[in-house]
Amino acid sequence: MPENGYDSDTGIDYATYRRSSILAARRGKTMAEDDIEAGKSIPATPDNADKIAETVESPKRVRFALSLERQKTLDKLESLSRSNTLLESDNQSSPEPNYNITVTTSTAAPKSVMRSPRFWLLSVGVGLGQAAWYIVLLFMTSISVATGLDVSNAAIILGAINGASSVGQFAAGYAADLIGPVNSLVLFTLTATLSNLLLFIPNLSFRILILYACLCGASIGASDPLAVIAGVTQFGRARAASTTGLVYGSVGMMVTATAPNARVLLQKLGKGTNFVPVYVFVILLFAASTLFLLLLRLRISRSIHTHV
Repeated sequence: MPENGYDSDTGIDYATYRRSSILAARRGKTMAEDDIEAGKSIPATPDNADKIAETVESPKRVRFALSLERQKTLDKLESLSRSNTLLESDNQSSPEPNYNITVTTSTAAPKSVMRSPRFWLLSVGVGLGQAAWYIVLLFMTSISVATGLDVSNAAIILGAINGASSVGQFAAGYAADLIGPVNSLVLFTLTATLSNLLLFIPNLSFRILILYACLCGASIGASDPLAVIAGVTQFGRARAASTTGLVYGSVGMMVTATAPNARVLLQKLGKGTNFVPVYVFVILLFAASTLFLLLLRLRISRSIHTHV
C-alpha cells in the first residue's frame, strides 16, 4: 500500500519522493537527518557547504546558511581581536596616528617609562615652563610696584594671573580634543613665551600688565592638565599616576634649581631694582620649554611614520 500518497508506478523511488514531498517538509525529516542518526553527518564547514546543501531541503538550507555565516562572523571577530592585541603592544613604543587622545593600556613598571626619550622631553619641557611660571609669580608684585603701581593694583595684577590660569585650565581640555595634548602644550607654552615680550615695553602701565597677566596666566595655567593628559596618551592609563608623579617630580627639581638663580640675577646684574635680567631669564626658560615640547612632537611624528 502506498505510504503518504506514494505510488511506485510513477517510477520515482521512495527516497526521492520523501525529499520532495510536502509532508517531509512538515515532519522535518530529511536524508541529512537520517545520516546524522546513522553517524554519517557531514561537518558543517565552508568547504563542505555545497555538499551539505545538496542533501538538505530548502528550509534547512536557510538555517544552515545562517549558521555558517554566524561562524564566519565569529572567526572574523577573533581575528580582529588578535590584531587589536598586536596594535596595543605596538602602541607601547609609539602612539597611533591620531593626535587627539591615543590611550595605551600597558602595565609595565615606571622604570621603563624613564628609559623613554619621550618621557624626558615631556618632563624637561613641562619642568622648564613651570619653573618660569614660578619665577613670574615670585616677582610679579615687585615688578608691578617697580613700574609705579601701588600695592593694591599690584595685588590685582597677581590676582588676574591666577584667575586667567583657571580659565586656561578649562581651555586646555577643548584644545586637547581639537589638536591633541602635545600640540596644545607647544601652542600654549609658545604663547607664554611671546607674552613675556610685553614686559620689555618702556613705561609699563596697569593695562599692559593686566594684558600680560591674562595671556601668560591662561597659557601656563593650561599646561598643568595638558601635561597629565600628554603623559596618559603617551604611556597609558595604567601608568598615569606614576608618570604624573615623575613628571611633576622633575618640575620640583627645575623650580629648585632656577628660582634662586633668578634672585641672583636680579642682585648681580639688575642691582636689585632692574628686572630686565629676570625678564630675559624667564623668556629663555619658556623658550627652552617650547623647544623641548616641539622636539617631543617631532619625535612622536617620526615614530608614527616609522611604524606605518
